[in-house]
Amino acid sequence: MNDLLQELKNRGCEKIVDLRESARFELKSIDCGIVFVIANWSGPAKIGLFNLADAIATCAVKPKVILVDIDKIDVAWLSAFFHRNKKVSALHGFGEILLVKDGKILKQSTRLHEQNQSELHDLLELLSI
Repeated sequence: MNDLLQELKNRGCEKIVDLRESARFELKSIDCGIVFVIANWSGPAKIGLFNLADAIATCAVKPKVILVDIDKIDVAWLSAFFHRNKKVSALHGFGEILLVKDGKILKQSTRLHEQNQSELHDLLELLSI
């Protein structure tokens, strides 16, 4: 198992879908999950991912974390999902996320490395509604 995936599991993130080799994926097939755009070269993205895993570990609802690689994904295609929110207007390698439920985007966010556990729990709460 990849070191990144093992670290997520060690932190309590039980459901991981690794799509880091995919250019695209079916958003509508996600029943409840978080699409996390990882940049392997980005320290802030990894810190944000680990912070998210730590928050998931303490939640009753354990959403899937779907990992995609900013360097392998079809950036133009995926960026279109982020342009709805001016604060998260594009992919920058900071660990952008999409919260998805029943194939629909509930929220976009970025810079999870700057968010505390309470803020991350508020994001995760959106998936349990």
